[in-house]
Amino acid sequence: MATIDGGTLLLRTLEALGVEHLFQVLGDPLAPIAMANLRQGPTAYNFRHEQAAAMAAQAYGYMNRRLGVALVPSGPAVTNAITGLATAWSNAWPMLLLGGASETGKRGLGDFQEMPQVQSVAPFCKWAAAVDRT
Repeated sequence: MATIDGGTLLLRTLEALGVEHLFQVLGDPLAPIAMANLRQGPTAYNFRHEQAAAMAAQAYGYMNRRLGVALVPSGPAVTNAITGLATAWSNAWPMLLLGGASETGKRGLGDFQEMPQVQSVAPFCKWAAAVDRT
């Protein structure tokens, strides 16, 4: 039986949903997704700041009435993206914010950039959750 890594699985799922573009700021927690995106997947647009990537995703959702996807690293990167997420939420524009996270086994121990990301974004979306395994 063939195995599939989480990055590839995520990109295949996004493609199945019709996602053609990713608005992203790459960082270490996103390495599996970035590597998979080199082989296949949506066109990726890189930004220097998470707020800009999120604003591009929400603008894409507004202009095209299709899901705009922002991909950002963990911790402060996720909180930086909340402005774009909140704008999409308040206008009912289709947007998905995907944030990296600290290592599962190190949660609650002060891992690098560990923050309550899910709780931070929850007021601005229909559903917020952490995914712990493929």
